[in-house]
Amino acid sequence: MCGFVGLIGVQSAAPSLVIGLQAIQHRGQDAAGLGTWHEGQFSLEKEMGLVTRALPPSVVGSMKGSAGIGHVRYPTAGPQATRNDAQPFLTRRPGILLAHNGNVTNVPQLARSLREEGWHVLSQCDAEPILLVLAEALTRRRPEGHGKDDVVQAVREVHSRVRGAYTVVALLEVDGEETLICFRDPHAIRPGVFGSREDGAWMAASESVSLDVL
Repeated sequence: MCGFVGLIGVQSAAPSLVIGLQAIQHRGQDAAGLGTWHEGQFSLEKEMGLVTRALPPSVVGSMKGSAGIGHVRYPTAGPQATRNDAQPFLTRRPGILLAHNGNVTNVPQLARSLREEGWHVLSQCDAEPILLVLAEALTRRRPEGHGKDDVVQAVREVHSRVRGAYTVVALLEVDGEETLICFRDPHAIRPGVFGSREDGAWMAASESVSLDVL
C-alpha cells in the first residue's frame, strides 16, 4: 500500500502537495517524496520517514513550479527499503516524473527486457520499470515533441508489458505544455480518483481525502 498525489495548475504546487500527502500519511510511513516542474526543469526530493521529516519546510519552500507529484511509500517490493526506492522516480529522457500505487508481478522479466533495450533498473521499487517502459515507448516514437497520441500509444504499451495492479500518475511535456497524466492497469484493480477546482487546478490521487483537503 502506498499513496500518491498529482497536482497541476496552481501558483506553487509543492506546499499543496505536502498537505495532500499528509492527508494520506496512513497509506505509507516508510518514505516520502516530492517532485515539481518549473520552466522545463524538474526538482526532486525524497527521504526516509514521515512527510514532516522527509519534506521539511526549508526543502518544500525551495521547490518551484505549478505542477508536481508527491508520494508516501509502504514497501511491498524489495527485501529492505532504502532512499533509492522512494518515489517519485525521474527519467531525463524524455523527461518524466512518475509515481504509482500497486504491485508489478513481472519485474524480473521487465528488468531483463529493458536492459536489452539499453535501460537499466537501478532500484528495488516496481514503479521504476513502469517509468522506463513508458519512457522507452515514447522515445521510440520520437525523441522529443511528444503529443497526446504518443502518450496514448505509450500507455497502451505499458498495459501490454507490465503485469499486476497499479495506478500511475506522471508529469511530462505533451504538445509543448506541462501535462499531468494518470492511468490504471487494464483491469482497473487499484483505486484512483481525480478532480478539478474552480480556479483551473486539476488533481489526481490514490484517495479522495487528498482532494477534499484542497
